[in-house]
Amino acid sequence: MVSNKALIKIPLISVLTIAAGLLTANIWPQGVDFYYSFYPYVHEWVHGNLEMYKPGNEIIIYNTPWLVFMMTPLALLSFKLAQSFLYVTTIVAIFTSIDLLKIYKRIPIHVLLMACVNLILVDLFLRGQIDAVILLGVVLGAWGIERKQPYILSLGFCFLSMKPLNVALVGLVYLVAIRHWPHRDQLKVISIPVGLVALACVLIGPDWPIRYLAYPSKQKPIDDIATTLWKGLDLLGLPHAPFMVLGMVAAIAVIGLAFKLGATEWTISLALTSNFVFTNYAQAYHYIVLIPAFVFVARENWKWGVVAYLLTWTPIARLYWGYDASALDVLYPIVLLLGAWRVGFQLHQPRLARYTTTSVLSDRKISDDA
Repeated sequence: MVSNKALIKIPLISVLTIAAGLLTANIWPQGVDFYYSFYPYVHEWVHGNLEMYKPGNEIIIYNTPWLVFMMTPLALLSFKLAQSFLYVTTIVAIFTSIDLLKIYKRIPIHVLLMACVNLILVDLFLRGQIDAVILLGVVLGAWGIERKQPYILSLGFCFLSMKPLNVALVGLVYLVAIRHWPHRDQLKVISIPVGLVALACVLIGPDWPIRYLAYPSKQKPIDDIATTLWKGLDLLGLPHAPFMVLGMVAAIAVIGLAFKLGATEWTISLALTSNFVFTNYAQAYHYIVLIPAFVFVARENWKWGVVAYLLTWTPIARLYWGYDASALDVLYPIVLLLGAWRVGFQLHQPRLARYTTTSVLSDRKISDDA
């Protein structure tokens, strides 16, 4: 059950968020994506002038329908006020996520500052993007599993599914972690996503999943400033195949660890960083979702943390070398991935050794019985 303290904090935070949104409407910079995509898209859909995921739409978004449903109240406001509420909600989501990460360990102030003061956050605000909600989904999922709260995990899956591409591996880790939960709790976990899928079928048509999945191939996203490993390999003239194999090995390793350890801070960090290193589409502001991995690495090993933090400033290179320099940004998740493996092995070596010993003894017993 949700604690009484949380029941008090939720309405208080809501009131403060509304007040802050009203008071700061005129101070925020215009977010490009919110101005050209989210706000007009939601506005047009609410007024019946737009069909979701229809090829040829002048206004494009690639998110699941419940993001649009969630943003519907913003369509009733002026652009400045709507954007203000988005930005204030973004700040609340980030700090709530960091606060919930204390479920594992206390977060030093220097780690907190490095997680928040960087060009990734600046890019998120300049774009007017919604990735702080995806971050909150990651953390709510982890918190729900740690506290065995199926509805909190369900809400986490709801947020993750709004931009599933770069958090799919995290979702798999969560599913592995709850495989032994009672069936009743497992049904609770899928309840909110299933309900939203059904609601979308009613509001925008039962064929929406087909339109949604086909949409990116018909309306390709802009990739001039993509921050992917594959873009870097193309610029260097290197083949993709070896790294595709490496990506599959990384995914298998993460899932294997999840079967042994569950959804721990380590396995979640590995899932996040592996997903972002080998994804086929990412931009710098997406990396706000990596805050749990950064906190894990920087808290346990300050050297890896400092190196990772310095790499959050690589977007500056675009001022000198143009859009091609955006490929440098992938160094951030790469370093976090390497750091997470290093730190995780140091922390979990005794536990992994016990699993290995148990496995060997089990195999030997089977051999002796035969």
